Amino acid sequence: MLPTEYEQLSLKLRAALETVKHVGLTTDLWTSAANEGYITITCHYITENFKLTSALLSTAPLITPTNHNAQNIADSISSMLAKWGLLSKVVTVTTDNDTTMKKACDILAFKHLPCLALTINLLAQDILKLAAVNGIISKCKRIVTYFKQNTIATAKLKEVQNTNQPLVLIQEVSTIKRILQINEYVTLTLLKLRNSPSPIPTEELEVLDDLSDLLSPFQETTLSVSTNTKVSVSLIIPVIAGIHHKMNQLNAKLRTQEGKDVYDLVKKRLVERLDTFETRTIPRIATLVDPRFKKDGFLRPSNADQAAKALELELLSFKSTTPRHPPTPPEPTSNEPNFRFSFL
Repeated sequence: MLPTEYEQLSLKLRAALETVKHVGLTTDLWTSAANEGYITITCHYITENFKLTSALLSTAPLITPTNHNAQNIADSISSMLAKWGLLSKVVTVTTDNDTTMKKACDILAFKHLPCLALTINLLAQDILKLAAVNGIISKCKRIVTYFKQNTIATAKLKEVQNTNQPLVLIQEVSTIKRILQINEYVTLTLLKLRNSPSPIPTEELEVLDDLSDLLSPFQETTLSVSTNTKVSVSLIIPVIAGIHHKMNQLNAKLRTQEGKDVYDLVKKRLVERLDTFETRTIPRIATLVDPRFKKDGFLRPSNADQAAKALELELLSFKSTTPRHPPTPPEPTSNEPNFRFSFL
């Protein structure tokens, strides 16, 4: 039954892809417990009705499963795209920041675009590993784990909160902001229980407050660009510029030294990890032609000027490769005079 359904859906997808001129790809690679490499390829395209559509093409072992080099990855991607007739239609490939994936795209002569959400996650991990905040984050995790694993503690929290939904509150403690919101109830509960983790002291709550403010722009950015229902590539450069502006505003509001240390690291990592997106052809052209942003979406005017030049070259290239045929004049009828020779 499943093979039959797969064949039917494959034929339907193949027919849809035949009408598509350009596709973008997202792909990821992971290794099994047996050290065998598997790759997933998803294509994204816009239909004739201007609807963004995604289709999973394959999740399969690499051609040589135990060989994880760039050539083997490139060959595996090429083989799958050839199967679907998409080799000549790929505009860009979005992957993580792994150098092997980048090299595989170079081998295939595909434009590579790092995933912004994954890049932001790496930046956030850099922040959370900072010695100034790592200990406080560990305390938060211990408290969350304690409530999730202790039914007595959960019942006591219900009593303190005077609510019928204590589990929902505990399960939602996945961000620093949420911990700050329910800390009063958590502290009262922990003080009533034996062998419970120590509550978070006031000075560390102030650090968490600074950290929450510093991390919020990254969370908002990740949510804004992580979508399968609309094109988001033109948002990349403006949201990065927005993070820079937000950080500048927060600098004067930070209350703790730990918060200031995190701020310094954020500013450094922004340059190292995110600022290069302004120099990439695809996102900068997308930003420039988006009527919401144009040149105002860029952090640096010089990058906006370079984007305009890149767009001009793109249009010239398109113009030179597009055949232009003069319109065919209408055939004159027998009742119409031939004006081309009327001067005779």
